[in-house]
Amino acid sequence: MATLTIRKVPDNVRDGLRVRAAKNGRSLEAEARDILAAASLSKGLVKPIDPDKAFAKLRASLRKANKGKMPTGVVDEFLRERRREWGEDE
Repeated sequence: MATLTIRKVPDNVRDGLRVRAAKNGRSLEAEARDILAAASLSKGLVKPIDPDKAFAKLRASLRKANKGKMPTGVVDEFLRERRREWGEDE
């Protein structure tokens, strides 16, 4: 998580933020974080990520890159090779 320092905030802005934070039962810092997050989301600057869609997109791109199959890991390949050497069926 990043740290943000804002210099030269007018006293009346700080005081208003402090009052707003108290009304919401939060610290001044938590209130400022909430305001900044809401402002960035409302302008479309930061888009929330849907994990299901992100993983589906990742799986699709992996399948495309591997001729329709999901890639196997190095460990899976190693175990498969050892099982063949030991005469065990998969």
